Amino acid sequence: LREIIVDTVEQGLKRHHMKGLIELDVTKGREYIRKHKEKTGEALSFTGWIMRCIGQAVDEHKYVQAMRKGKKVVIFDDVDISVMVERVVEARVFPVVFVVRKANKKSLRE
Repeated sequence: LREIIVDTVEQGLKRHHMKGLIELDVTKGREYIRKHKEKTGEALSFTGWIMRCIGQAVDEHKYVQAMRKGKKVVIFDDVDISVMVERVVEARVFPVVFVVRKANKKSLRE
C-alpha cells in the first residue's frame, strides 16, 4: 500500500511531462469501435484509441515533445504516454501511474 502511494508521488515529481485538458469530437472514434465490435465481436478500448491517436499525432509533430539541452534541441523518436489507472489493494482503490512506452509504434490492440 505504502509502495503504491510512494510510486504515485514520485511520478508526480518527475520533470519533462506535459498535462493538458482538451475537448474533442470523438464521434468517428466511437463509431469505429462500435463497428469493429459488431463485425468481429472484439471490444476495443476507448482509452486505447485515445492513446493511439495521441501517439500518432505526437509522432507526426515531434517538436511538441522536444526539449532543450544547453543550446541544442533534443527530439525524441519514441512517444511515451503516462496514464492513471486504478489499482485495488486490500479492497481500497488507488490511482497508479502506468507508462505506455513507444505509444507511437503500437497498434490499437496493443
